[in-house]
Amino acid sequence: CLLKRHARESCERVVGVGLWDFGIFSPGDPRYDSTRKLYSNAEQARFRQDREDFNRVLGEVVAANPGILFLLKEHPGCLGGRSAAGIAGLEGFPNTLILKNEEGIIDCIQAADFWLVYESTTALESWLMGKKTGLINPSGTDFPRDKLYRGSPNFPTAGELQQAVDHFYSSGELPGFAALESPRREVIRETIQWDDGLNHVRAGNEIIGLLENLPRPDRGR
Repeated sequence: CLLKRHARESCERVVGVGLWDFGIFSPGDPRYDSTRKLYSNAEQARFRQDREDFNRVLGEVVAANPGILFLLKEHPGCLGGRSAAGIAGLEGFPNTLILKNEEGIIDCIQAADFWLVYESTTALESWLMGKKTGLINPSGTDFPRDKLYRGSPNFPTAGELQQAVDHFYSSGELPGFAALESPRREVIRETIQWDDGLNHVRAGNEIIGLLENLPRPDRGR
């Protein structure tokens, strides 16, 4: 398994974090010219501050929980390294495992007890895998984004995130997650319609139906 491949098989508690790419708001990033046309200066400044606060919140919780492995999965498109991912300095902790392209996202989610994100479609993948999810949005959730965030509770401070971690490992539940079942069902329905794993069967039936309704050639001519 993933933990064994990275010599972490002894870790009994694993918190997964799907990282965002804050780098697009940095003037030195090659994508910045395109980004600044889409976001106001205030929005850009907010994301840059969130990067620093995300780093601080996560770092405090990592430092306070040496018995928990924090599996940090960098966005594959991130160009600015650890700083752009919001995890600068966290590589120095013995209880972090930082991965980018070494492992697929499904294996990372599977290895985690629950999954945290700033903003990521991996939250939906986590739900489909039966994993609970939470947000680390230090300045709040009200920024331009898709509807996925509605299905996860937000833990904006180190104190709130620590309480969530403690609660999960004492009860198996993330605070506020159960109450958001309806928004999660809505997001799943709008995104893939069904979550029973049978979409490939439905697609196949549609193809068969189309083939059966094709005009048949007149073989008498």
